[in-house]
Amino acid sequence: MLPVFIDDGPDFLNWRNAGSRKHQLAIPVGRDSLSPVLPMSRLSIVIPVVGRTAAFEAGLVSVLTERPAECEILAVLNGPYDDPYELDDEVRYVQAPSGANWVESVNRGVLAAKSPFVHILDAGANVANDWAEAPIAALSAPKCSAVAVAVKTPGQRHEFAGQVVSQGRVQRIRPHRLKRTRSRLPLAPLPAGGFYRREDLLTLCGLSEQLSPDLAIAELVLRLREAGGQTVFAAESKITCAELPPSSAFSRGVAEERFFLAQLEDVKLATMAIRAAKGLPSLLMGKLGPLSGMAKLAGRTRAWFGLAGIREQRDQQLRLVAELAAQIEDREEQSQAPLSTRWQRAA
Repeated sequence: MLPVFIDDGPDFLNWRNAGSRKHQLAIPVGRDSLSPVLPMSRLSIVIPVVGRTAAFEAGLVSVLTERPAECEILAVLNGPYDDPYELDDEVRYVQAPSGANWVESVNRGVLAAKSPFVHILDAGANVANDWAEAPIAALSAPKCSAVAVAVKTPGQRHEFAGQVVSQGRVQRIRPHRLKRTRSRLPLAPLPAGGFYRREDLLTLCGLSEQLSPDLAIAELVLRLREAGGQTVFAAESKITCAELPPSSAFSRGVAEERFFLAQLEDVKLATMAIRAAKGLPSLLMGKLGPLSGMAKLAGRTRAWFGLAGIREQRDQQLRLVAELAAQIEDREEQSQAPLSTRWQRAA
């Protein structure tokens, strides 16, 4: 979870109150100075570059060609970039801390965004014609908090509709399987591309920076679902994107176990202990696999040392979820109210 920054210098924004300010301060971008901005566009496309400048420049061509009207593009940089094509009049460059990872870059981009809807798009992604129209229309529904899109990896025949969460784990799912799982398993967008309500992201303090991109998005969707928010799949919205560079086996093990532990209630601690012990016989019998498998097991074990912090974070999340639930309920009531009543509330 992002900490709450309040008036801590020009590089920070009051995260919790950013969505409710009429005149909010954006993080400095490009060569511009800090200045008040008003939300003018309907969609902010946030692209975390994380050092992959060649992929970013290749994918940006399709985004600039197909972008919808009233749209802004934000490229989040975690290092120097000389903008060789001089696109600063088309793209807002948001500076993240040096070496910031994918999730940290996304959070910084969401803070700097001006629009009610945010599209997290991975660097190098190529978008199809009118790919943003269906998700924007879906997010107009008051209970819709996130939209997954069809993602295809170059060289693969099949496309994926997103990822589903089952028993503390995530797995990608193809569109034709959604009907069988839609009512049972939460659907989350893939890191390659997803659409979200910015105010909902702000209320939940963004993506968890302790998790990998896919797990951070899955956790976010679980919190949105707890609050009554819905995730839908826009089949007509299509993206082609390469896989994110893999993290180390140790880091992946830590992230997976943190995600798993955060989903369970205290009464299931015994079950967790039994599950964790299952890896020991495999290790002793030599069935764990190569060194990467041992590193992953070490990462899972390391996550248990932070169990108290994970439970404390979960308690904080529950408070934020309750706040978001009231926000979604109020949004739904306003959408059903007569137009004259909405004007009075807005005033």
